[in-house]
Amino acid sequence: MGKVFAVGVGPGSQNHVTEIVRKIIVDADVVVGYKYTLDIISDLILGKKIHIITMEDQEKTYQQIKKELGDGVLVVPFTGDVNFSESEV
Repeated sequence: MGKVFAVGVGPGSQNHVTEIVRKIIVDADVVVGYKYTLDIISDLILGKKIHIITMEDQEKTYQQIKKELGDGVLVVPFTGDVNFSESEV
C-alpha cells in the first residue's frame, strides 16, 4: 500500500518550505496539485510524475492516481494552511 502526504509549502515562496517537507517532496514518486503550487516547488519535483489539477478535475485525477500508485509515495502540496481549502489560481 502506498503513502499519501498532504504538505504545506508556505504562502507562495520556496523560501518558506520546511526541510521536512522538502525531503518528503524529493522522496516522492508522484506529485499532484494546482499549477500555481507546483510552480513554487518546481525545482523539487523535476523528474517526478506530475499531475496538474483544477477544481473541476481533481476528484477524477485522485481516483486515477489511487489505482496506479501501488507502493509509491504521493505528495499533495498546498499553499497556506493544509487544513484549510486552497483556492485555485
